[in-house]
Amino acid sequence: MLVMTIGFVGGMLSGCGSKVDYSDPRDVAEKAMEYYYAGDYESMKTLINPANEYRLKDMDRTAKIAAEQREKHPEKATPKKGEFSFKSATEEFTGKEITATSKGAVVSFHSETWPRQVVLEKADGKWYFERFK
Repeated sequence: MLVMTIGFVGGMLSGCGSKVDYSDPRDVAEKAMEYYYAGDYESMKTLINPANEYRLKDMDRTAKIAAEQREKHPEKATPKKGEFSFKSATEEFTGKEITATSKGAVVSFHSETWPRQVVLEKADGKWYFERFK
């Protein structure tokens, strides 16, 4: 009984940690890095602007290719291991500090592996994943 309780509480806590704050570009970018390293393309799609059909289809294509590669090379099917830490967040084109009127952002991380920068777009007051740079 104790094991089930711990497992249930642990599951609840891990679910709470995966919630994304779309008003915070750093949080969206960190989730993108986390999902990328885990190979979780379905969760990546939740970070994309629902109106961005091209990017959503692109993520579907990426997920399909990744699944095909896992099938061909099961020995390489383990999630990527990546350590990263926040470095900076700036406007995409000016490199200046992000403000309430910013429409795009580049969030940079210290990392030994790629990607190291996440490009975001802002729409309707929310930050969304655009691409890795």
